[in-house]
Amino acid sequence: MIDFGTSHHYDPDSHLMQQQYGTPYYIAPEVVLQGGYNEKCDLWSIGVILYIMLSGRPPFNSSSEEGIIEKVKVGRYDFKAAIWDKVSAEAKDLITKLLQKDVNKRLSALDALQHPWIKNQVKSKFNLALANDAVSNLSSFQVSSIVASSCLISTPFVALSRPNRR
Repeated sequence: MIDFGTSHHYDPDSHLMQQQYGTPYYIAPEVVLQGGYNEKCDLWSIGVILYIMLSGRPPFNSSSEEGIIEKVKVGRYDFKAAIWDKVSAEAKDLITKLLQKDVNKRLSALDALQHPWIKNQVKSKFNLALANDAVSNLSSFQVSSIVASSCLISTPFVALSRPNRR
């Protein structure tokens, strides 16, 4: 997820982003590995957030920022802690597809929203008019279009942080 202070208009047809911005826990490997990155770095961050929401710990952890970044570069994490026994296979599948180190294999925002776990967890219909108003409001503050899209993408994940009421 991008810092509003460093946001800019992103045109996927014109260039890759190059600046190395980010918080070590949430930064995607391609951001620190040089060579440029695209909007899918935000999907990685959403995968990290979802992992933390479901387990209470980050997928890449160390006692130092450098250690965290090294683990992010490798991209290896697991579902071995006991807490993961209570998490559905579909949820773990979504995390796996969001924390895919190969950017070309990582889910797009639209694919993430169509993932079975999201579709099964989000009970209310998506309000397109409200979402369009939110994007318009964000745009009035000159926020880049990719940040606005990321905000909309993360909306279902926020709803999932509430306890299951079955």
